Amino acid sequence: HRDLHSFPTRRSSDLTTDYIYNNSPESLQPVYNAMSKIGYDAITLGNHDFDYGYDYIVQQLDASGLMNKCVLSNVYSAVNGKSVFGVENKIIEKKLTNEKGQIMSVKVGILGETVPSLSSKEEKLKGKLVTEDILENAKKQAAALKKQGADIVIALAHSGFGTNNPKKKAGDMAYMLTTVDDIDMVLAGHEHIDFPVADTNDAHYLLPNVDKETGLVNGKRLIMVQDSCRGIGVVDLNLKVNKKGEIELDNSSYEIRKVKKDTAVDSTITSTMSKWDSVLKTYCSTEIGKIADGERWNNYSALLESNDIMQIVHNAQIDYASRFVAANSSKYGNYPIVSLARYTKYGGEGGGDYSDISEKLMEGDLDSLANYHRYVYIYSVTGKQLKEWLEWSASIYQTTGTSKDTEWNNIIISNFVNKEGGNSLIQESYFGDLSQFFQCSGIEYTIDPSVAPRYDTNGNLLNDTHRITSMTYNGKDISDTQTLVLVTDKITPHMQCEANQGVSDNVLQSSHDNLQDVIEDYLRDKAQISDLKLNVSQNWTLKLPDNYNFVLESGKSGEELLLAKEWCTGIYDSMGVYNYYNCSSGNQSTQEDESLPSVVVSETSKADTKSSVPVKVIANAKSGITLKKYIQGDYDMDSDVWNIQPASGGAVTMDTDTFDATQNGIYSVLVQSGNGKAVVEKVAITNIYPKSIIAPTVNTVSNLDGEVKGKAYPSLIANVKIGSKVYKSTVNVKGSFTVKIPVQKAGKKITV
Repeated sequence: HRDLHSFPTRRSSDLTTDYIYNNSPESLQPVYNAMSKIGYDAITLGNHDFDYGYDYIVQQLDASGLMNKCVLSNVYSAVNGKSVFGVENKIIEKKLTNEKGQIMSVKVGILGETVPSLSSKEEKLKGKLVTEDILENAKKQAAALKKQGADIVIALAHSGFGTNNPKKKAGDMAYMLTTVDDIDMVLAGHEHIDFPVADTNDAHYLLPNVDKETGLVNGKRLIMVQDSCRGIGVVDLNLKVNKKGEIELDNSSYEIRKVKKDTAVDSTITSTMSKWDSVLKTYCSTEIGKIADGERWNNYSALLESNDIMQIVHNAQIDYASRFVAANSSKYGNYPIVSLARYTKYGGEGGGDYSDISEKLMEGDLDSLANYHRYVYIYSVTGKQLKEWLEWSASIYQTTGTSKDTEWNNIIISNFVNKEGGNSLIQESYFGDLSQFFQCSGIEYTIDPSVAPRYDTNGNLLNDTHRITSMTYNGKDISDTQTLVLVTDKITPHMQCEANQGVSDNVLQSSHDNLQDVIEDYLRDKAQISDLKLNVSQNWTLKLPDNYNFVLESGKSGEELLLAKEWCTGIYDSMGVYNYYNCSSGNQSTQEDESLPSVVVSETSKADTKSSVPVKVIANAKSGITLKKYIQGDYDMDSDVWNIQPASGGAVTMDTDTFDATQNGIYSVLVQSGNGKAVVEKVAITNIYPKSIIAPTVNTVSNLDGEVKGKAYPSLIANVKIGSKVYKSTVNVKGSFTVKIPVQKAGKKITV
């Protein structure tokens, strides 16, 4: 007997790993350190081990001592074709005692397979590593191990379950590995689900030769466990000696041991986090701002519509670019500013890995909005270049009406298409990876997936077709030669392709400004004004046939939100922490334009000044912009100031995109579009210091008070002197200050 624990995979692409990589890249990651203490015989790598590049994997494996435990069979050097991480296969010899008390030697052959696409976050792997189809490679490796004398062969596979008819180089191949004669058992991962499961209605049991009673797959053990150390899979093999004197598998049993509340803590493992524990807790608990009541920022429906998560990134990038345009207004002042952004989290780590933020926005939440190692660049693009880039993004969608002609590796999608006559919304190659699905703000556009995609996932031209059927700025067509200012990720050499050809040659501003920092600065500015709330503009449309029935894969945690959508008719099936939502496009031809205008109000200079600060209002809508007004002060949509004349204290109508802020404080801006929809956006100005300012006022302080309150010019420092000690606080953007002090006796003199 020998227990074989299913630990071939790990989840490294989380906040902890990202933070340590960016703040202390020379440090040994706690997850590698912990793994080095467990006592593995063999490990293989998962796709997220590759998130930080080739050199970083080597560094971590070497520093942890895990390099000599690593078995990775289907990844090779692009230079010499040799294995680069550990070995491509290995035999481990184990001494076991049989039922008669005799010591026997068993040779266990190990092969390791990983997702051929490797990481979606790290472009630098291209040109360094090549991968092979999991099934083709496993057949060769298993045969080689048998030839070397292996008694049993175990496949470590960072791969999902898959189907019985997968595409070449599919990521989910565990089922097919059980069909390889020379493989005796498969320890799998990647989908973040448990298998076998007690639920006999589980979709995996619909595949041929998957036994509901025993959990055997094609007569072999295939075991998978959830992510984040929520359990371990244990397989117990009974071996026997056949008539030829050969050791072979007799039978087996399995157990998935789940972590419980009373599971004992191993201090050897937890100590690997001791260096980072307090640092990360501080990082995760540092508040950026409060999110308004009832608001829940999420991206569960990202494939169908704009959402809070993407709107934040767009607004922050456009606000950032506006200051560059203002500083170079003679060259670029008349060009529209457009933002291209993509998702950091959309189910790639499992069904729970979506952005979902409410109540408070913490620094740790920034990981949901952007990867740390993304830098913000500004480019000049033509209308044609932008359209081609959007064509690449539009390629994510399955051509309407063709799902039945496609082989689906996802068992639930396959059932929905072949048994229910439905459709998949997106192509299978994009499931779990939206890294090439860029969305654009600052313009309006329509995607029509009724024709074949123009580009493949890597941005290579496939067809002379066009899915972007409309691309406008304030309702007017954007010509191929029109110039726009584009703010987006830095385009690395490995990110360049036919779809964005030439864009990287037209850099207007390169920087080391991290996208996370740009977003944080933007949101902190907004949090000065009020609780955080977003106006989401539906500036793009997915044009589907009327009453088109399709399935949307999204997280179970978004179930309440998605079921409330008009286009979501219910849940078709579930797998692990994913739901597969049954959706219908409805009658699109009768749907009116209810979209809000897209508005960013930007302080064009943050440098301290004694004069005014220009504020730019960047707005667009499908129906055009018909009205812009501004006023100093904090006003919402229902205020009367929008309906009365400036001379009577009302808002000022804008004839251009810019107005001058003459004092520190909050400025409110109303923008209305041609469809009658309007929004109010606000900006906090804190960098104007005129020669003369209003006199501060101080509230009465009694012998019971532990604070001094008052009014003063925003951004000044309120100083309270008591004896030799001075207590300070900054006057907020609304002109109020509160300075905490020790409670004083009656008659004590304090100076403000």
